[in-house]
Amino acid sequence: EISLGLVGSEMCIRDRLTMTENDEYVLIITPDGDEKGIEPTKKLFDNHPKIENWIIKKYRQPCDEIGLNFDGIEYPSSDIEIIPEFEDEDKVDLRIFVRNLNKDEKRYKSLAYLYLDHILGEFNSITIIRYVDFYHLGEDKSVKGGISLLDLRKMIEQKLY
Repeated sequence: EISLGLVGSEMCIRDRLTMTENDEYVLIITPDGDEKGIEPTKKLFDNHPKIENWIIKKYRQPCDEIGLNFDGIEYPSSDIEIIPEFEDEDKVDLRIFVRNLNKDEKRYKSLAYLYLDHILGEFNSITIIRYVDFYHLGEDKSVKGGISLLDLRKMIEQKLY
């Protein structure tokens, strides 16, 4: 991971580097969920050099499933249940229930935000989610009317696009 401090800005753009099965490098330019980083991310992406065997992407892209670890905390995305509320035509408020949230609230919340970025797509997370409230979800509990992150992405795509 490489952090690039931008001149005249207090924010950082982060780069994530991975490899494909075809031995191509994949560089993801991400503002790490910060709305102020949308324009700098676009500028970096629009002006990146073309390099053989490199794929450059802007923002974390939506995927159906991913396993994540944040600062030693791991749990599957299935440990997150969401109740969305579409109040505005183009924004959604979320009540996010995370299994075992009360064990280490800060890190569990941070990992939930990463799941939002990776399953919804970072640009969607930044621009469409207006408000988030977190709640603890007991080990063997479920939320009445709760949906998965993937179902939320599909709902957002239907309602807002």
